[in-house]
Amino acid sequence: VESNPFFASDFFEVKSPLARTIELPPRCSSHSWNHGCYSFIASPNDTSTELGRYAANISSQMALDANFNGRGENHGYELFDDEEYIDDWLYLNQNATAVAILFHYHGDSNDEIPKISYSIQ
Repeated sequence: VESNPFFASDFFEVKSPLARTIELPPRCSSHSWNHGCYSFIASPNDTSTELGRYAANISSQMALDANFNGRGENHGYELFDDEEYIDDWLYLNQNATAVAILFHYHGDSNDEIPKISYSIQ
């Protein structure tokens, strides 16, 4: 920054990005999986951790908001243990869901505000 004062102001300006509205996934169409389909799947499935409880709560609320069936039900949603399990399940059950949501925890468990992010697969 000191070597180029022209750009120095860029580093001091506080940015306030606009929040993006997240669209709910569409209801699945059971056309290829013998057991029906899930409108979405998510991980982790571990209610003994803060991230697992967060994933369960968010998934349940998303399904409720989108008027999907419940967890483990056809046209509902499901939680899986981790990303590796989701990868294996997606490979073995192709076209059984449109989206997988992978929740991630960043930081220390002592953080006052948890840093949780997600990725879409």
